[in-house]
Amino acid sequence: MVTSAPPTMSPASTTRLSWRQRLFFYVRARVGLEGPLIDICRDPERAYSPLDSPMRVVHADLPAMLVGGVASLLTQMLHPVAMRALSEHSRYQDDPLGRLYGTGRFLALTTYASKDDALQAISTVRRIHAAIVSQPHDPAPYRGDDPELLAWIHAAEVAMFLASYQAFGPTPLNANQSDRYVADMAVTGAALGVIDPPRTVAELRAVLASYRPVLDLTPQAREARDFLLAGTPYTGRLRHWGFDRIVETATSLLDPDHRTTLELATTRVSWRHRLALRALRFAARHDV
Repeated sequence: MVTSAPPTMSPASTTRLSWRQRLFFYVRARVGLEGPLIDICRDPERAYSPLDSPMRVVHADLPAMLVGGVASLLTQMLHPVAMRALSEHSRYQDDPLGRLYGTGRFLALTTYASKDDALQAISTVRRIHAAIVSQPHDPAPYRGDDPELLAWIHAAEVAMFLASYQAFGPTPLNANQSDRYVADMAVTGAALGVIDPPRTVAELRAVLASYRPVLDLTPQAREARDFLLAGTPYTGRLRHWGFDRIVETATSLLDPDHRTTLELATTRVSWRHRLALRALRFAARHDV
């Protein structure tokens, strides 16, 4: 979601930044990505992901990643146990932008960083997952590192990021590249504890379909859905022209059954939505 940039592009040295560079950092800050840029590893021996991986193309497109991220959250919250864990252990309502930053930085590290940095990030996430447990004597106990829950979270994320890029990215992937994207994402999924993650688009669809009988809009999921749709961190014009457009575009990507369960209307993606994404893509470019 976030890539590196020339050394001169530092928020601390705003007096030396051009208007394009200022715009880049402003957009990052407004979507919750205020932290430091990561160092891109271009050494094929040291890089965690292959330099020719489609992940490096997909995850570089901020508009598609934001739309896919919202769509994946809407999808993930339909699993009752995953939603319980999120509700009981996440700070998403207290610090939604902070959570967005954490997710975006993890994706960036496991896409563009060195093996050492990526594996350190994976180790940190695994420790967080291991600490997520239900309350003692809970009649329906769960663990954050349950492979079944991890498989659902992983599949929903990969599917929505890929669908978003295919629908709204500048250059859609072909069938082979799409399978390669799923396979490359499976490496990180397996490192996080997913057992036999899908490695093709067909396998990915099969995994998602296998969860359909357990999906439901629980009260906790309804609360999370309403919080996300409300766009709490955003106000004024930014919300109307930015966040609302992203959410509306994200709902268009959802599986029809998932959208029905979420009680969301079908969104028609108009020129206004596409214009907002193009404007965001222009503002988020850092190769200036």
